[in-house]
Amino acid sequence: MTLIALKVDVDTYRGTREGAMRLAQLLERLSVPATFLFSLGPDHTGWALRRVFRRGFLSKVQRTSVVKHYGLRTLMYGVLLPAPDIGREAFAA
Repeated sequence: MTLIALKVDVDTYRGTREGAMRLAQLLERLSVPATFLFSLGPDHTGWALRRVFRRGFLSKVQRTSVVKHYGLRTLMYGVLLPAPDIGREAFAA
């Protein structure tokens, strides 16, 4: 029997607040165990915009719907918007 491990990296503030719980609930309904690993520092997702100058990056963005998946706000964190501290703000009681 083959054993497969599912590891989910959650690296954004939005993913921590919204996506991780929904995915965990879906996986639980399907009886699929997974390990979730969270980033806890500032969400500097916007730093990825520096890659816009790399060859092929814009075609990849169009192909993978980055704005649709991450949201425009998340893509601005650390560049045009202050980077929220994921650990402090997303897990605050």
